Amino acid sequence: MSRGGYGALGWLGGIVFMWIPGVTSLVCRLIFHEGFRDVGWGWRNWKATLARIWTPIFARGVVYAILWGSRLSPHNGEWPFYLT
Repeated sequence: MSRGGYGALGWLGGIVFMWIPGVTSLVCRLIFHEGFRDVGWGWRNWKATLARIWTPIFARGVVYAILWGSRLSPHNGEWPFYLT
């Protein structure tokens, strides 16, 4: 991180750093034998499951639209900015 952050790694850096907390949590659960029953990955209610999946995607789209539309984004509307 001291030599340019994950931007120096290109698009792969963002993906790797997004997954670090989740992978760390899974590894700790396996090491300490905690199991996964209390995590809340239930599939009983399909409407709630779909809401949990689509809400972050929708929120991200709204935020990106606001940033690109208002020119507050440092990428000035270039798409896809991770390839430039």
